[in-house]
Amino acid sequence: MRNCPVCMSKKRNLIMEQNFTIPDQWMIPNNLGLYLCSKCGMAYLDADKASQDVYDDYYRSGQFNFVGQNDLESTLRLEALGLEIQSICESEYRILDVGGEDGHLLNILVAQGFTKIETCGPSMDVEGYFDLLVMSHLVEHIYDMDSFFARLRPHLKPYTRLMVEIPVWTEYPETEEGWQTYDFNLIHINKFRSIDLSRMFSRVNFKCDKTQNLPNVRRFKCLRYQGHYMGPSEYPVIVWGLSDDVLNLVGGWNVEQYVDRSPVYRGCTIKGVPILDHVESSAPIVIGAIHSKDAIREEIRAAGLLNELIYL
Repeated sequence: MRNCPVCMSKKRNLIMEQNFTIPDQWMIPNNLGLYLCSKCGMAYLDADKASQDVYDDYYRSGQFNFVGQNDLESTLRLEALGLEIQSICESEYRILDVGGEDGHLLNILVAQGFTKIETCGPSMDVEGYFDLLVMSHLVEHIYDMDSFFARLRPHLKPYTRLMVEIPVWTEYPETEEGWQTYDFNLIHINKFRSIDLSRMFSRVNFKCDKTQNLPNVRRFKCLRYQGHYMGPSEYPVIVWGLSDDVLNLVGGWNVEQYVDRSPVYRGCTIKGVPILDHVESSAPIVIGAIHSKDAIREEIRAAGLLNELIYL
């Protein structure tokens, strides 16, 4: 039995059962229950023999008919996603396309000038930290969401950006016939509405920047979610600018040094870490003074410092 992927509640009500006739070689469940979470109202599928390993093996085996390279609709969708990434990311950003092993989005981003792009499956078999995580039509397929986020967390910097695209529900059908007509689906095991997606990512310390309705993929309405990570991170950083917003975030960060030239901080420390008026480390610099970030960036570069810059 799985918990609700949004709020992790175990309380749920059965809406209906779905029975599929599938090839003998497919190891995924074919008798699925469609449940509605009693706490938050999220709809999702479950089955007695379901597990994340079962679904991972199914996708790795190539039994699933991935679309992308030879599908015009998906090609246009990924090209539009590439343009959105180009509009918010620097070319030197390290980008991870989770679920993009076909390499289609990777090739689009390379053509746009990005040079640090990797792909992986939900197992997150990668190393290091990333500036942007992309999940295009992935999370509706994830069975064990908490294990997925646990594998994701070690790769998050302070303020790592997140871009997610999913099929989305504007509202749920009121009848069993309505469900069967619209989404009698074997592998869309999470039936997200926009509010469900925002709640789920908020639970794991992502803050939503914006959501955007997208053109339909086949009969499915689609949504793009953009956010950034605000939770704990082991990624070593310098924090420049101690606004209240920053002081609300740094408790879970691995801060090597603080920089702020206000006289009120002279001689102070935060958890033993000094607040100075200059940089003494090559660690990445988080610019927390939002309204003077351009001036701070120019000052950093004019001083000949080559530290990576992270903008809040």
